[in-house]
Amino acid sequence: MRGLQDKVAIVTGAGSPRGMGHAAALKLAEYGAHVVVSDLDHTRSRLDELVERIAAMGRRTLAVSCDVTDDAAIRAFTGRVMGEFGRIDGLFNNAGYGSMSLFMETDLDEFDRMFAVNTRSIACFMQAVIPHMKAAGGGSIVNNASLGGIYASAHFSAYETSKFALVGLSKSVALEVGADNIRVNLVCPGAIDTDMGSKMPAYFAGQAGTTTEQAYEAIARDAALGRWGRPEEVAEVVAFLLSDLSSYMTGAAVPVSGGSPQSL
Repeated sequence: MRGLQDKVAIVTGAGSPRGMGHAAALKLAEYGAHVVVSDLDHTRSRLDELVERIAAMGRRTLAVSCDVTDDAAIRAFTGRVMGEFGRIDGLFNNAGYGSMSLFMETDLDEFDRMFAVNTRSIACFMQAVIPHMKAAGGGSIVNNASLGGIYASAHFSAYETSKFALVGLSKSVALEVGADNIRVNLVCPGAIDTDMGSKMPAYFAGQAGTTTEQAYEAIARDAALGRWGRPEEVAEVVAFLLSDLSSYMTGAAVPVSGGSPQSL
């Protein structure tokens, strides 16, 4: 893809082979970027496998274990990337946490955890990378908001509160850093067949008294395309938003939902 060759991009939450971060890291490398990946310590072996695949494409790469709820760890991580690569051109804030429950059954500690992972950590990452992007003459940030950041549904109150906040944060930051040639956009995936996404059918099957397979198929039918999305399909949109091809886009929340009615 034009506009990604030799850029340095960070992808958080890249440890799961079935995840959007993992797919985005590989897609960015395929399109010519050097990619730094991160996740929690318990996924380190998966990160090592990922960087082997990226290195095999001829790209520079690095895997760093990072707890995104630790501000000091984020700053140290960013400093290490600058020390080894000398620049940061792109950031995909993909690390996230989700759970489902009725609002009155939601432990308020879940709200704290959702905000820590889904909102506050992204604010910290942006504060850490934006000065380096500004010094380099620009950059692009993509935050993963999910459709839960642009419409509401039952059973997701804590998650959607954190994602709605993320959309507002990203749009506000986009206004502040545009003059520095830094763009901030959001990708808003719908039902994507990932480890996290696969929790939904089991949960809703339990609520409705159906089988997990029936719930999976019902969620698929909700989209105009009649199926779940693949992580690779989200990765293509992330790559576009991080590339120079989207140079006149900022503050946008882009649905990748297969035509979910809530996004139309």
